Amino acid sequence: MDKGWHPLDERYVEAYGAHARTLAEEAASAPHPRCPLCLAELVFTHRRRGGHRYYRHLESADDARCPLTTPSYDPAGLAVNAHALAQGVSAALHRERFLQHWQRHYRIARHAAPPLTLERFARLIEYADVVDLWRYAAFDERDAPYVLLALAGFISVHDRDERARIRIWFDGSVRDVGDLWHEERRRPPGLFRVTYREPLHTPFPTSADILFWEPVERVERLSDCTAPRLRQTQIRMFNRFIDGYERERRRRGEHASGADE
Repeated sequence: MDKGWHPLDERYVEAYGAHARTLAEEAASAPHPRCPLCLAELVFTHRRRGGHRYYRHLESADDARCPLTTPSYDPAGLAVNAHALAQGVSAALHRERFLQHWQRHYRIARHAAPPLTLERFARLIEYADVVDLWRYAAFDERDAPYVLLALAGFISVHDRDERARIRIWFDGSVRDVGDLWHEERRRPPGLFRVTYREPLHTPFPTSADILFWEPVERVERLSDCTAPRLRQTQIRMFNRFIDGYERERRRRGEHASGADE
């Protein structure tokens, strides 16, 4: 583990290309680089390490919000406001297509977050149903694995040497899932994987528990995916879960319809 990439006393980001991530049209007017994760403005300190300058957020409020500096163990995560959208046929179609391709989505998700288990993936699908993730009219199935990971919160890593947790974050341009598909978006948002040690004094990790963080490269083709193929036993197990889960959803829907009559 290279602590040089992530000093624990301050967060420097020059090596992560903060200057490069400053939008070209802002370069002439923005005097400061931006944090690659939260995208807030940064100012440099007078400290250096390994030839790199140290940075801090220009505004203290951004220190409280940014996952790299927040003292909170429950920072604001990705919001889903799809419940405010009109229900339509597209929602059922989005969900159906996702479930048809669940093996692909799970492998892509594991490429970004190797500790993700099939059981946790199943629970994330249940959660997506609760928050009506599928209602977004511009829903893009290619983004679905990364959206589910961002909604997952902390994912435990069970290693023989030490226990840790990871969390997947979109950059600060994505606060609601719908921001991914905003018509004015000109480039994909940044995606990051933050690794934390097990916390000693809080229920969940804070920025003080960060071990390191790194950008996540999205994959579009399974041939570029490092996650192993699913075994037939895993496929059968998950298909049984889906069959049972769908029966229960239909039963609850019929019960709700009967109660309304």
